[in-house]
Amino acid sequence: MITMKNQTRKMAAFAATIIALALLSPMASAASRGQTALAVLPISPTSWVPVAFTFVLLVIAAAGLIYILSGFIRSFQAKAWATAQIYQASLSIVLLLIFAFFSYLFFLNPQAAFGGANLVPSAADPVSCTSANTIYTLATCDISYFSDNAFNFAQSIYLVSFISGYSPGISFNASITGYSSIGASASLSDFVPGSTTQLLSTAFVGIFFALLLNQVQVILVAGSLLFLSLFLTLGLVARCFGVTRTFGGAMIALGVGLGLIYPLLIAITYGFINVSTGPVSTAAVFSNFIQLFLSAIPIVLSGQVGGSYFAVLNPHFLQQLAYIGCGLTFIPFINFMILDAFIVDFSRVMGERIDFLSLLQGLV
Repeated sequence: MITMKNQTRKMAAFAATIIALALLSPMASAASRGQTALAVLPISPTSWVPVAFTFVLLVIAAAGLIYILSGFIRSFQAKAWATAQIYQASLSIVLLLIFAFFSYLFFLNPQAAFGGANLVPSAADPVSCTSANTIYTLATCDISYFSDNAFNFAQSIYLVSFISGYSPGISFNASITGYSSIGASASLSDFVPGSTTQLLSTAFVGIFFALLLNQVQVILVAGSLLFLSLFLTLGLVARCFGVTRTFGGAMIALGVGLGLIYPLLIAITYGFINVSTGPVSTAAVFSNFIQLFLSAIPIVLSGQVGGSYFAVLNPHFLQQLAYIGCGLTFIPFINFMILDAFIVDFSRVMGERIDFLSLLQGLV
């Protein structure tokens, strides 16, 4: 008798859960339609909410039937499996509703927070980021600002190496009149040593490779909003089914990482670099290199190469070189490592472990 009462209570609780989910389904659909921020997403999960609810109800109904049958056949494994399926399906709906209700947080204006931390380039700069009203537009503006500075720097290096390759030389010949075999000669084939030209060429090749890596970041930032909506919607819907639950968890981790964490990293790191360097023009960098070369000639000829050689360098120019060098080499690897650590840990918790750097390496 006690067993029958417990079974009746469990069936009543299961029926109450079904009714509650059925009543919440139209409410959730209306609430998700009211989220104006979801309309900005390229792939909105709004249209998938009723579909997800329908499949979740079917999964819960099937799991409930198995749970009831497990009591008759006395199978504790079937009962545990059915209970886990009901909990996981309900959790998938909760996650979908949380994303629908709180998606407006992705589109808050970051100017107050980032501007207060001095991470937004000034409006007087050629590329102004003060009009960016979301974290996605701010990250895109920051990476675009840095890319312009990096390309201008690379162009100046190319011009310097190109001009140095055409630098003239000088020769001197003297002989005694009537004695052509007796005399002296001296020559300088090139005012710019050949090793300097090779060094500049090697530097330009390295900068070109770093620019390619920077363009990978540009692609990821430009598609961050698409990655967020696509992978997160796909993951939340796929997580409603037991067969694709681990796949859905991996997609959720990938969507949150690429669509939210990575734009935040770009806005913070390159926002700091852009504010510190300011605008970098090709003419300014080229003139600094020429000034460095002309100022170094008398120092080298006098043979007194020391601290005075570095005194001719512009401190702000050195700062720009240092920040651009870090932005092209060190910062991308730091951002990728943080993103990979987040995706690996979060995907392990949500479902199937996924490694972002391995995916990126296979793609490249």
